[in-house]
Amino acid sequence: MSTEDPSEAVVDGHDRPAPSLDRLRLDALLRELIVRAEDLLDTQSRLHRLLDAVVSIASDLSLPDTLRRIAELSAELADARYAALGVIGTDQTLSAFITVGVDTETRLATGDSPHGKGILGLLINNPKPIRCTTWRSIRAPTDSRPTTRR
Repeated sequence: MSTEDPSEAVVDGHDRPAPSLDRLRLDALLRELIVRAEDLLDTQSRLHRLLDAVVSIASDLSLPDTLRRIAELSAELADARYAALGVIGTDQTLSAFITVGVDTETRLATGDSPHGKGILGLLINNPKPIRCTTWRSIRAPTDSRPTTRR
């Protein structure tokens, strides 16, 4: 039985003290504190961006510009590449459909904007989340335009 101090042990073939259990726990706690602090800073940054978005939206009185700005800021706040905002008209179909992050060529290649008769119509009439594993699993009404995927 050795009387050596365990903190003086050889670790990995090197003559350096082995870290004590308390030191390992402290290191783990410090790492967790750093991760939580980074999460807090990220949340604070997102809240500042949200406040900036509210101020930005409130400062513009033009409805089309305001709607576009809402779509842009939504994409930014969600770290999304694309966003769309649909405006429901009095006839319960889309009277406007604003997209951001989609270039003109792609927008022209996809055809007319949605009218709110297919999946969007389903959401207009029954505003609850829809979960599906593939686009093919969604059954749109027969009067909606065909959806193509690339």
